[in-house]
Amino acid sequence: MIPIVYVRPNTKSKHYSPHNRCRGQSELLFKVIDLDGSDEYTKSAKNAVLALTHDDVIQFLHVQPSPNELHFWVNSFAHANKFLEIWSIITGESVCRLGLAKFSMHQFRNRNKFVGRSTTASKFTDAQIHSNLANIGVKDIYRRQSEDGSIDVFAVFDSEISYKNAVTKSVWMHDTNLKFSPQTQMLPTKQSSSKNNYNKNKRP
Repeated sequence: MIPIVYVRPNTKSKHYSPHNRCRGQSELLFKVIDLDGSDEYTKSAKNAVLALTHDDVIQFLHVQPSPNELHFWVNSFAHANKFLEIWSIITGESVCRLGLAKFSMHQFRNRNKFVGRSTTASKFTDAQIHSNLANIGVKDIYRRQSEDGSIDVFAVFDSEISYKNAVTKSVWMHDTNLKFSPQTQMLPTKQSSSKNNYNKNKRP
């Protein structure tokens, strides 16, 4: 995944507030970030979003606030609750983050409570890792290149249970042991939070 691309609303822009007509329904408005700005990539992101539900549930904004973001509206709170459980989508060989349209960069990152690091997963694409590890609770994938050229892959888990299992046991993709090491301190069971949920009432 490429680094987070967060576009702060620009008051000088003609379309600085694309959601005015949907005020009061902010929990129904979502966005995909990390797009590279190309029409092909945006189309791929749209197809990935549409694949998550029925076509008549989604309405993409006619005017997008940025080529690096894809904003859309869902037609019911029931469907919105389902989208809240989806933190990222696969677009080509990459993974793009998905969240409420009102999310700031801090709020996107605030979801990353349980993160494991792998030094052997970089041979796979983010899309491959996401697809293969979704069944063990992986919600998001990103990577970072060090000054020496080595690449670390980070996996965000949905709960501390999933996270503990990944960093204390062997996780394999094909013939590669991903060797996840902990990036999040594991608290005693009584103090830990079992779910990696975003609290919409918490201030960023």
